[in-house]
Amino acid sequence: MPGKRARMKLPSRTESISKVPDVPILGDSPSHRWSNRSWLRAKRALALTATGALALGIMTSCSAETLQAPSARAFEPVDQAASPAAAPIALGFSTYDGSGQVVHPDVVTFAQPWNGHRFWNAITPYPNSKTAFENPSLYASENGDTWGVPEGVMNPLSRTNRGYLSDPDMVFEPNSGELWLYYREVHNVPVPKGAPVHLADHVWLTTSADAIHWSSPQRVVSDSGRFMVSPSIVRRSATDWHMYQVDAGVRGCSARTSRVMRRHSTNGIEWNSLTKVALVQPGYVAWHLDVQYIPSRHEYWALVAAYPAARGCTNTSLFLATSADGFNWTTYPTPVLAAGETQQFGAAVYRSSFSYAANDSVQIWYSGARVVRPGTKSRPAVLEWTAAVTHTTALSLFARVNDKTSGIKLMVVPTPGTSAVMSANNVP
Repeated sequence: MPGKRARMKLPSRTESISKVPDVPILGDSPSHRWSNRSWLRAKRALALTATGALALGIMTSCSAETLQAPSARAFEPVDQAASPAAAPIALGFSTYDGSGQVVHPDVVTFAQPWNGHRFWNAITPYPNSKTAFENPSLYASENGDTWGVPEGVMNPLSRTNRGYLSDPDMVFEPNSGELWLYYREVHNVPVPKGAPVHLADHVWLTTSADAIHWSSPQRVVSDSGRFMVSPSIVRRSATDWHMYQVDAGVRGCSARTSRVMRRHSTNGIEWNSLTKVALVQPGYVAWHLDVQYIPSRHEYWALVAAYPAARGCTNTSLFLATSADGFNWTTYPTPVLAAGETQQFGAAVYRSSFSYAANDSVQIWYSGARVVRPGTKSRPAVLEWTAAVTHTTALSLFARVNDKTSGIKLMVVPTPGTSAVMSANNVP
């Protein structure tokens, strides 16, 4: 539903316009730790990966212009000989914390501009894995390649003082003409001289008719005693809503198994109990996902960030899954993008988002991380979290994920999911 045009500005460093209940701020918890020996193994694995990479074919050119140009330190050049015309195009975001590091994109695409822009993106800053800055922030774009903060938008849209916020997911509600933004609050309890204890995960909802003025957040789902991550909302009709989540049990980031679950709602606010769906990527643990229903194809698609079993959640690669009914899913042998396949995502390809158009074109917005400083026994490694975009077609996408002979070697390295490396309470 078109509205008045919102002008871009750089950057937005303002107060939050909405808060969840006020309790003491917990501060940052430990970041990722990799040993020197692990780093050498990762470098060797990355070299093998680059040699065998078969990346997505870009069917239309992507604009390299960004609002905040990536630095040479942030993104090394991709080996185009190993990855011909295939590497995702790095994106720049002006974040409220000034880092430009982001994770968890979720994009809503309009056929005609809504409040001045066709593309709207809810994403969270994540500077070097610091959860304190992981708050939902809003950006807009004309083409999906260049993003800015629309004038009047105050980032972050929400904050919490009892843990951190993550995993935003947006849908457009056509009856009210509003964007509905869902996000996860990780509710922690501080422990003297120790890591905070995970108490519960809550899903909050805030809505807006102009992307500037947002309603007070309301809690719509709570799960105690276990990690329920990455809510993804599908609106089939005014009375048929679905929320997909990943149940990572009590171990969270270090879980060796997980379950993809679904809830149903008749209004997007009141949700029923969880039901397990049949979505399993063989040999991998599902961690984050973006689920959408594609009416023209009469099927659901999901982008699933999953890590090798017995490894941690920052060793994810990105896989595709499809379903006719939303319960029974087909998975594919080759990832959409593998960890280590590009320099930008040398450590992980994380929660990502996509858009499907009637002409069979597909736009994918990735997030992920690379190691910018290897760790030692006494010093944690530093991960840099960024985003990228690629353009392809459904034909090329399915050719890619069905190719069992692609030669891609998935990089398996020690990650912050192991007990010796990182607490499950400090996960994006």
